[in-house]
Parts: sequence; structure tokens; C-alpha cells
Amino acid sequence: MSYTKRAAASGLAAFALLGTCTAVATAAPAPRVTYELKTSVSAVSPQAATSAVTPKAGQLVCGVPVVRTNDFIRTFKCETVNARIDVLKIVNGAPQYEGAATFQIQDEMRLDIRQTTWKEHLTVSNVRLVGKASGITITPAYSAGGASAKASGAIAHAFALSQGSKHTGTVTYNAGAIVKGKKKSVSPSHTFTGTKAGYSPAKLAWKFETARCDNMVGGRRAGCVFPAHAPIDGLNGVSSMASIPFVNANMKQGQSGPHHFGKPGGTPLHRITNQTAIDDNRRLACAKFPRPAGGRYGWVVKPAPPGKTNSTTPSCDEYPFASSKEGGNKHPADQKMKWVPKGSNDAQGRALNSFYSPNRVLDGDPYYINMGP
Repeated sequence: MSYTKRAAASGLAAFALLGTCTAVATAAPAPRVTYELKTSVSAVSPQAATSAVTPKAGQLVCGVPVVRTNDFIRTFKCETVNARIDVLKIVNGAPQYEGAATFQIQDEMRLDIRQTTWKEHLTVSNVRLVGKASGITITPAYSAGGASAKASGAIAHAFALSQGSKHTGTVTYNAGAIVKGKKKSVSPSHTFTGTKAGYSPAKLAWKFETARCDNMVGGRRAGCVFPAHAPIDGLNGVSSMASIPFVNANMKQGQSGPHHFGKPGGTPLHRITNQTAIDDNRRLACAKFPRPAGGRYGWVVKPAPPGKTNSTTPSCDEYPFASSKEGGNKHPADQKMKWVPKGSNDAQGRALNSFYSPNRVLDGDPYYINMGP
């Protein structure tokens, strides 16, 4: 073969080899594909079940009674959560929607103001499946810092989400024995883990409102409440303080201030139990409050032995109460003082204590006093 022919053959071979290398270098890499589940939740306002409400078909309701009590207010909580599990195909890091499962979770808890065990009722319903959402299974887990949690019913074990399915059950909590004079916080939490064959799982977690169990109320067994839920003295009528002469007028004037402290619908009062703080509030409110000229108090003051008092002895009544966080001179525009018979002031104190005790109103807890219109 001549040199020219050999050179040409070599050139063709080199060109062919170059073409092969180029093809290898520019070939698109295989896409990275993974499959995932992704969860999201949003809270919705539950529809209360009362005599004036007729729930629509499939509507979630909370078991709120027609006539409420302070016991109920302090112990009841209902939450409704809209949950969603998206089925995703991830191609080179970019999610592609394949379907979704949506459902609602109604979470209703009723504590017991007289003991440290209580129940929570859970309902998973209104399940809707779109696209490739079939085959999703929910594995639930329940816990509570400060208490044990044990589930029963359909929500106690793994359950499959199917079109229109409904799953109900109960979680029982036990905060155990509480030493006299002590309290503990209980924080229920829930985790629903969604799984589907071939997809990485996803967790849907939410926490319930923190409860408080205490053994700090004299003459009463340990019990549990939601401390942020403010009871109302005179919930379905008026407070007994509305009939106590002299202090009733002063309290009504105080509740008409800018903050409407203690008035239902206004700003709650908050109890304090530290005696030094209470004395400081009383001193700041009353120390410079002048006595009526000529001793004209509006009632007959009966003499008392030196250093002694009786039910007619003049006493400074302050509102907001000295035993509240809002007392003292912190809110001058809301502050009202009045000279009243000591018997009226004492009766007011007894009424307050008889309200605090059964409703487990401890230091820092909010509350209202219904003095009527």
C-alpha cells in the first residue's frame, strides 16, 4: 500500500475514534430520580355543637355543651387540623407532583379538674385521594412530657388512608401521683408517619395545648386544667360580689376603665399569691387615698377597742385587686379606690377564695368577674 493510501486510512481511523470520544463526552447522564412523601398541616376553627347549630353532613364538630361551666372552660380543648400528604417524584432535585392525600384530624381533649387521668378523642376523616395517593399508611405515635399516653381504637395502630375512610380512637393520659404543694406541666404531642411503598416516609407532627396538674388547692385532690383558659366568677349569671354593698359599686367603676380589667370580654385579671407583692400593691394603691372629710363614710362606724377592728371599721377597697398582677398603681386610668366597711371587704375576699379554689386558679392564672350590666 502506498504512503498516501496508508495516511488516508490512518486519518479515517483517527476521525472515527474522535467521533466515538465525542459521543461519549456529550451523552446526557441518566436523571436522578427519587420518590418522596411530603406533609403539611393547617389549623381550622372547629364548629361548636350547640342547640343552635345543626352540623352539615361530614362536618367535624366539638362536643361543646349548651350550658357551659367553669369546670368545662378550664378542662376542654378542641382542635381541628387539615392535613395533606403530597406524593412527589423528584427528578434531579426538582419535585414533580404525582398526587395527594388530604384529610382532617379532630383532636378533642377533656381534662379532669378532680383527678390526674383524662382522655383525648381523635378522629381522622374526610379522606380524599388524588392521583397516585393510594397505598398510603399512617403509623401514629403519642407521647406527653409529664404523663403516660396509651392509645386505643383505630388510631392505636397503623391504618391505611382510603377514599372517604374514617378512623377513631382514644388516648388515655395519666400524670400519676403529685406531691402535696406541687404541680407539673403535661405537653401532649402526636406524630403521624406516612409511608408508601417505594417512597421515602414523611412525618406529620403537632402538639396539643400544655396542661397543668397540681396538688396545690387546700382540701381538694390533685387535678388538671388548661391554665390559660380563664374561668368567670358568675359565668351563667353574676358574681356573688355584685351583691356586696360598697365594694360592688367600686368594682363596676373599675371594670369600666380603658382595659375593662376583669370584665368578661375585656382584659382578664391574673392572680398573684406572693404576700409581699400583694401588700406592695395595696400600699401603692391606698397609701395616699384620702379619708372622707369629717369621717363621713356613708355608713355608721361603730367604735372598736384600741388596736381592734370590727365589721364597720373603714377599709380601703382597691380595684383591680391587690391580689392581682394588675393591682397597685400600674394602670392609673383603670384604678378605683373606695372606703368601705371592713365587713364588705372581708366578704369580697371570701368570695374570691371560694372562686379560686374549685377552679384551680393558681398564681399567674387569668380570670374574670361578672358584675352584670
